[in-house]
Amino acid sequence: MNGVQTWGEAITISLIGLGEKLIDFLPSFLGALLVFFAGWIIAITMGKLAEKLMKSARVDKAMEKIGLNFNLMGTKEKHGLSEVFGGLVKWFLVLVFLMAATDILNLTQVTEFLNKIILYIPNVVVAVVILSIVVIVGNFVYGLVKGSTRAAGIMSATLLATISKWSIVIFGVFAALMQLG
Repeated sequence: MNGVQTWGEAITISLIGLGEKLIDFLPSFLGALLVFFAGWIIAITMGKLAEKLMKSARVDKAMEKIGLNFNLMGTKEKHGLSEVFGGLVKWFLVLVFLMAATDILNLTQVTEFLNKIILYIPNVVVAVVILSIVVIVGNFVYGLVKGSTRAAGIMSATLLATISKWSIVIFGVFAALMQLG
C-alpha cells in the first residue's frame, strides 16, 4: 500500500509537489518578465521616437495654427498631437508586450482580453480623427456664417454661427460614438 501513513508524510509530499510546480513555473515566469520589461523599454523608446518624428514634421505648429490642442484628463496643460501620438504608440506597444508575456504564462483569458483591447484601439483613433476634423470644420463654418451674416446685415450673426457650429459638432460626436460602438 502506497498510502500516506502520517501527517508529517502528507505535509512533506505536499511541499515537494509545490516545490516541483514552482521549479516548473519559474522559467516561464522569468521569461515573461524578461519579455515584458524588454518590451517596456522598447515601447518607451518607440514612443519618444514617434513623438520626435511628429515634432520634426512640425505637426504641432500646424495644429496650433488651426487651434487644435489636447487637454488630457482635465489638466490645464495643453498637449500637442505629437505628444499624444507618442503616448499612443508607447501604450500600444506596452499592451502588445504584456499580451506576449501573458501568452508565455498560458493566461489565455488575459491574452484574449488584451487582444480585444488592441483590436479596439483603431476605433478610438478613428473616433479622435473624426472629432478633430469636426472641430476644425465647425470652427471654419462658424467664421464663415458669422462673416456672411454680418455682411448681409443680419442682427443675430453670432447666434446663427454658433448654431451652425454646434450642429456640426454634435453630428460629429454622434459619428464618433457610432465608430466606438
